Amino acid sequence: MHFVTQDRTTGGHVLEINLTKGQVSMEPLYQVQVHLPNTKSFAQVNLSDKELHSSIKKAEGGTQ
Repeated sequence: MHFVTQDRTTGGHVLEINLTKGQVSMEPLYQVQVHLPNTKSFAQVNLSDKELHSSIKKAEGGTQ
């Protein structure tokens, strides 16, 4: 599941949520276009790495 802010300037993955007030809407998608980072670190991620989650986060520009 993903989220996007009302002004559509920020978005990301929803990993956990505890909503006490707000609005949630869902939309079926029949086609998805994926834009992957065009970086050396992303291209070199070891998919058999036991630390895969932190490797992906690092390649996407996040912190570990």
